[in-house]
Amino acid sequence: MTFLIRKSVVLAKIEASYGTDAAPGAADAILVSNLEPPRLQADSIDRELIRPYLGASEQLVGTRRVEIAFTVELAGSGTPDQPPAWGALLRACGYAETVVPAGTGITPRVEYTPVSDGFESLTIHWYGGGVVHKIVGARGTAEIDMTIGQRPTARITLTGLDAGVVTGAPPAADYGAWRKPVPVAPGQTGNLLLGAGYANGALSGGTAWPSRGIQINLGNEVAHVPLIGGEEVIIRARTVTGQVALDLSDAERKSLYDQVIANGTSAVGFSVGTQPGATILVHAPAAQLTQPQNVDQEGLLLTQYDLRLVPQSGDDEIIIVHA
Repeated sequence: MTFLIRKSVVLAKIEASYGTDAAPGAADAILVSNLEPPRLQADSIDRELIRPYLGASEQLVGTRRVEIAFTVELAGSGTPDQPPAWGALLRACGYAETVVPAGTGITPRVEYTPVSDGFESLTIHWYGGGVVHKIVGARGTAEIDMTIGQRPTARITLTGLDAGVVTGAPPAADYGAWRKPVPVAPGQTGNLLLGAGYANGALSGGTAWPSRGIQINLGNEVAHVPLIGGEEVIIRARTVTGQVALDLSDAERKSLYDQVIANGTSAVGFSVGTQPGATILVHAPAAQLTQPQNVDQEGLLLTQYDLRLVPQSGDDEIIIVHA
């Protein structure tokens, strides 16, 4: 019987205990696009048997893990201090979720900042027709795209432990928490700011540059560690990078070129959305601009830079804010 991948149902829920099925339900449905269904990655063991004739021996299935990837829209929850639907996914990518409620002089918001220990994990159930593939202990990385003319998205790639395949009908998925995103477009997006500061849920200062927006790669290195009695998927390293393309004057191109050669850094900030509960903001206090490239944008000369985001005091190279 054929099954259309577009009819898949993906559920994901934060685990209370690593590798223990969190039993996600209908309210944990993830609204995805560009889905790559679960892929079993098994380390096969060759028996290499010697017999009085040629031919292959069966292989044994050894250690195994499962990978899944999909894209989600970065939309607000509608309430500044209510975590967005994609919050659990960032938590499984090594980010702490901090809810800041409203108060005197305090802007309500939810902040996501990287961590170097105490990583959370997800249980994922993928329903493909009448079969459900269960994945536990999943952790991963993400690529954020906030470029003009697009919807703001995060490409999530997760690796987890294989918890088996069973038969079962998908639940009536509840996508109520997944709101429509604000497109990255003039009038709905703030300028890209170099030298900007971040405080209390907002960017301030800096120089505004005409740009095509920003792309950020959270750059987690994920590894499967198959220990007897302690099997785990770990995040073993992190290098956050990005890319911007700017419309610069001659003097500005020279100034930033000199900064590149001098190995300098600049704070970078960018936001999508203007209304409370629908604004997504990213800020990096120290981004090194590298690899300047001249690019053609509809006949206009832009300068494209790679970004390398470096921490200042630890776990602070980027903050992702829902406000």
